[in-house]
Amino acid sequence: MSSIPRRWRDAVLDALSRVVDRQHSDLVSRQALVSEELDRISAETQSQGQTPGQTLSRVLQELEREHLLERVSPGHYRLLAQSVQIEQADLSDDEIDRAIESGRLRLGEVQTGSEVELIRKRRGQDRVRAKTLYKYVHQCAVCDICETDLLVASHIRRWADDADARGRLENTICLCRPHDALFECGYWSLTDGLRVIIRPSIESDTLRTLLPASLRFRRPSFFPPDPEYLSTHRIRSGLPSEHPRE
Repeated sequence: MSSIPRRWRDAVLDALSRVVDRQHSDLVSRQALVSEELDRISAETQSQGQTPGQTLSRVLQELEREHLLERVSPGHYRLLAQSVQIEQADLSDDEIDRAIESGRLRLGEVQTGSEVELIRKRRGQDRVRAKTLYKYVHQCAVCDICETDLLVASHIRRWADDADARGRLENTICLCRPHDALFECGYWSLTDGLRVIIRPSIESDTLRTLLPASLRFRRPSFFPPDPEYLSTHRIRSGLPSEHPRE
């Protein structure tokens, strides 16, 4: 198991999909979800002993509000949209985009010998990049670089650390290649309020030019960085949770 716990939303959505597949029906009872999947959800989210039943109820309500789940009667639900495993089907750009925007896209680990699955995954990655650049109006979030070939969809939680976060727009920031490299290496991060935090005591003149004290983050038009992902990045980078001015 990964050292980073899964998000409850992702674990429950995948659990619902498993129950639907086993039952060959889009109807799921809360009782079946609890008896068949709650132990696995609790283990994946590392939530043992933390009233998982109550958390499950809250997450089911959230999925209803997102129109991914419909309550048909007390304790019974219809799954409206399942997780989309990008490697398993040929999807149009519109279908991939809808899966990205609803947080249902899954970009898994693909064996390099499977050329078809590798192509499908690359298409999913390309669409995540395209949506990321679009939400930042094709400009680096912290500088004026807007040349497309110099922009990347920078992941807050690293690709290898969290499979669930790979296709989530709340986990991507449009950055130029220099600021992406510095973000990845922990030279700077963001507070939950999206203020820039810079590693203290940087001696390089070049790095100080790239990371001036006046550096500001431009909020995207939608899907801003998730505070949970930012917290993981700050901890990994050894940076404080609060900006001195906050």
